[in-house]
Amino acid sequence: GAGNLDALHLNAPPATMGLFMRLEGIPEPPGGYVPPLGSSRNTWTNIYKNKGRIDYCVQQFGYLSNRIKCIDKLTGGPFLE
Repeated sequence: GAGNLDALHLNAPPATMGLFMRLEGIPEPPGGYVPPLGSSRNTWTNIYKNKGRIDYCVQQFGYLSNRIKCIDKLTGGPFLE
């Protein structure tokens, strides 16, 4: 039924996801990754890019307030684009 389809959808990324991520240079999600309910195929891409931005801001700025300002400027809106 519909419940089985939802479980299947949540546990298996769309077939186009792998190609999209390879074009962007983004690795596949780790084993066991389950996208949030209602997420798009871009969710993992956004998570990966935002993690890189956070890492950059942490390396560049020692004070937490400056790190937060950096992350805000680099993401330009909601945390996940």
